[in-house]
Amino acid sequence: MARFKPASVKLFLTSGAEEAFAAWRKLDADERDACAAAVEPFAAYCRAHPGYPPIHACRFISKGRYVQFAEQAKGKPSVGISDGEWTRFLAFARKDRKWHLESWGPMPGDPSCRVPAHLLQPNDGQSWTVWEG
Repeated sequence: MARFKPASVKLFLTSGAEEAFAAWRKLDADERDACAAAVEPFAAYCRAHPGYPPIHACRFISKGRYVQFAEQAKGKPSVGISDGEWTRFLAFARKDRKWHLESWGPMPGDPSCRVPAHLLQPNDGQSWTVWEG
């Protein structure tokens, strides 16, 4: 049985433990396994991006933010975003130099970036910040 111990990795804000547990109980066994497996890739991401703000464990679980990191744990790329959508996201990011980490995953330049390589430009991700919106 998978166990999720966010306090042990000190990545998550500690308030909302009851809400996090309620979200955890709503997951099926496969989702719990994926969520537990996602903690280490998420920890690695946080270590690589020290400015990334902590998040609540309840949102990591209930909003499905663990999914992209669970896919990294399996070594599988994320699916579901078309080239057209990536092109739109990249246009915004290039214009404002901001990346919506929670929706789009790791920023260009990060080895775990999910954007198809053929859509990236050499300077993508450089001097960009995380979009707080």
